[in-house]
Amino acid sequence: MPETSVADRPSAAPSPAAPTTRDVRSATRLLGTRESRILAVVVAVAAVAALASANDRILAVANFGLIAAVAAIGLNVAMGTTGIMSLGHGVFVGFGAFTAAVLADHGVPYFFAAVAAMAVAALASLTIGPLALRLSGLYLAVGTIGIAYVGEHLFVNLRSLTGGGAGRIVEAPVILGVEMSRDSALGGRLVTSDMKWFVLLVIVTLLVGVMVAAMQRLRWGRALNAIRDNESSAAAAGIAVTRARVMAFAISAALGGLSGALLAGYLRFLNPESFGLEQSIQYLAMVIIGGLGSVGGAVVGALLITALPTLLGELTSALGLVEEASGTSSTFNTGTLSLIAYGLVIVLVMVLAPHGIAGGFRKLGRRLRAGRAHKAAGVD
Repeated sequence: MPETSVADRPSAAPSPAAPTTRDVRSATRLLGTRESRILAVVVAVAAVAALASANDRILAVANFGLIAAVAAIGLNVAMGTTGIMSLGHGVFVGFGAFTAAVLADHGVPYFFAAVAAMAVAALASLTIGPLALRLSGLYLAVGTIGIAYVGEHLFVNLRSLTGGGAGRIVEAPVILGVEMSRDSALGGRLVTSDMKWFVLLVIVTLLVGVMVAAMQRLRWGRALNAIRDNESSAAAAGIAVTRARVMAFAISAALGGLSGALLAGYLRFLNPESFGLEQSIQYLAMVIIGGLGSVGGAVVGALLITALPTLLGELTSALGLVEEASGTSSTFNTGTLSLIAYGLVIVLVMVLAPHGIAGGFRKLGRRLRAGRAHKAAGVD
């Protein structure tokens, strides 16, 4: 056999998990573009306006949207960043919700219950991930549908933990000495439970979004993008594809577990049937409408999908177009209209903005910058 010198041997590919100083610097520049800064200002103004309105109905919709946004960001790690098609994300949200509920009943502080919820959801993903992730494409999607059905079956039948068909009441959470489920006074002004939760959820969503966006800019995040684009090329570049996919799936599940813990604390009642395939499809729609791979897009998609039924209900009730969904025998009511509009929004986004709302904004930003550059060149 011919001998191969050390100089002729290919050098080992660098580990995708080892960030350089340049990587970290790039990851921290999350508002580097003008469009990102404008979006951040708009979000901040909207958050202050919602809080100042003191309208519990608006705040409740926003709270549910922010809770869903945490789960959607998690799903985006698996689907948008890594290319793992998952239709079982609702199951991991359920694992987190019931874990937090059980621990809260045993007097565990809510913060530690939320951390445990993330750990349980991640461990659940690690038990099935190595097997399920051997599949790809439509086969993986079908496999995750099986996960959704198995999870829903477990939630309904583990009555001692979930309450079964009757559901489970969750202990009122106390965070840093603040009773989140009770109204209180601050500086002579009433602070409702929804206002407290809104502040907490905005902070949590921002932290999760910043961490995931930073991760996407690191070398490990770029390795996940390479796996999404072409697994064979990523493996040839020295990336441990299977291990990276399993870790991304675990991070996605952990964020789903965090969302479940937040939902349990806010809603204070859990229905085991709420974490099945239907809920998973809603998370999928949030990610697709918002834009695959975009953290901001996942948040926008979650808020839009969550607020859509309420907005349609308000609009149709004000115009008197259809009957209310409750207490009526009409087959065409606000609930039916919400489903129709829900489908239309997905179709319109797919036709007008194939890369989601975030992709549409990026395309608009590129056109505006190109227009300014062309105008400046013409002036010169």
